[in-house]
Amino acid sequence: MRRTTIGLVVPVLLAMAAATAHAARAAPCPPTVHRAFPLRVVDGDTFRLHGERIRIVGVDTPERGQPGAAQAAYRLLMLLKSGPLVLVRHGKDVYCRTLADVYVNGSNVAAVLRAEGYAKDQGAMVRFRRRAWRRAGAGGRS
Repeated sequence: MRRTTIGLVVPVLLAMAAATAHAARAAPCPPTVHRAFPLRVVDGDTFRLHGERIRIVGVDTPERGQPGAAQAAYRLLMLLKSGPLVLVRHGKDVYCRTLADVYVNGSNVAAVLRAEGYAKDQGAMVRFRRRAWRRAGAGGRS
């Protein structure tokens, strides 16, 4: 009897977990709330424009609290204030942020941030992931 109960409960729990995960992915993004401040920088690659959260495609800067984050955020603010903005929207990410190419005075903001050294070092991130992979015992190339 116990084996039958477990046999019935496990598939039900798996089905409920799958339905919950699907509902979370399919949930619509909350509506944009328009704030009093038209422009606010969140970090070096994300900002709010009239309440809409925009994530710049093509650059990854340090997150708040990491070394270089404040400098990257300040540089992004100065770039965004330096001229007319053009956004080329590409949809939303899993955090409901608008993914967009951002241009100021005809220059791609992501390219400027990368060229000026505000982006994370991708080579260091790849090396870190490889070391973590090896430490986990999964092997991998060096």
